[in-house]
Amino acid sequence: MLLGYKGAKMSIRKAILGALAVALLAAVVPPILFGDAPKFDDRSGGDAWRNTIYDFQTLFTGLAAVAAAAMTILVMERTDARQEERHRELVQLSLRADRLRISRAVHPQLDELPYFFEDIDQLCHAFTGDPSKIRKSIYDDPPQYARIIKNLLVFMNRTDFREARPLFDGDTAYAYDRIIDASEHLDKLWGGYEQQIRNQLRDQRTEAEILDWLLQDALITRRFLETLVEHLEGFYTGLRGLADEYKV
Repeated sequence: MLLGYKGAKMSIRKAILGALAVALLAAVVPPILFGDAPKFDDRSGGDAWRNTIYDFQTLFTGLAAVAAAAMTILVMERTDARQEERHRELVQLSLRADRLRISRAVHPQLDELPYFFEDIDQLCHAFTGDPSKIRKSIYDDPPQYARIIKNLLVFMNRTDFREARPLFDGDTAYAYDRIIDASEHLDKLWGGYEQQIRNQLRDQRTEAEILDWLLQDALITRRFLETLVEHLEGFYTGLRGLADEYKV
C-alpha cells in the first residue's frame, strides 16, 4: 500500500512538471516564432541569431533554470526510489529471522495442539462431578493422568516455542505462560501419585483413607485443569494469528 502510494505520488509530480513545461512552451514559443518584433530607430544590422539571443536572453535563462530544476527533481526521485528499494530489502532481511522462528513455532505444532484438547477434556470429566467418582478415577489409573500432563509440558517446552516466545503478542504470551505454569504444578502434584499410593498401601492404609487423601489434591487439580482449558484455546488462536501475520 505504501509503495503504491509513493509510486502514484511520483507519477503526479511528473505529470505536473510536464504540464508546466507544456504551458510554458505554449506561452512563449508562438510569440517568439510568429510575433512581431519591436522596431528600434537606433538599431540596425547585426547577426540575426545573435539578436534573437540578445532579445530573449531573460527567457532563455528562465527556461534553463526550469530545466535544471526539473532535472534535479528527477534525480532526487530516482535517488529516493533507490533508497526505498534498499530500505525494503533491509526490512525483509530483518524480518526473515523472525519469520523463520514463527514458522518453526507454528509448524507442525499448530496441527498437534488440538490433540491435547481431547486429553485435557478427558481429565476435566474425570475430575468433575461426584467426589466418589473423582476418587475412583485417580485411584484407578494415576499414571495415565500424569502421562498426559507430562506430554503437554514437554510439548509446550519445545525449543521452537521458547525461541519464538519474544515474538508472541500479549495474549498469546500470557496464554503460553499460564499453560506452562499450570502444567508444571500438575506434573509436580501427580508425579509421585503411584509411589505415594504404594507407600500408603504398605503402611496398611485402607482404600477409603487413600481416596480421601487423593480427593484433597483433586480439588487443587481441578483448578489447574480449568486454567489449561481456558488458555489452550487462546494459545491455539494466537498461533494461527501469528501464522497469518507473518505469512508462514
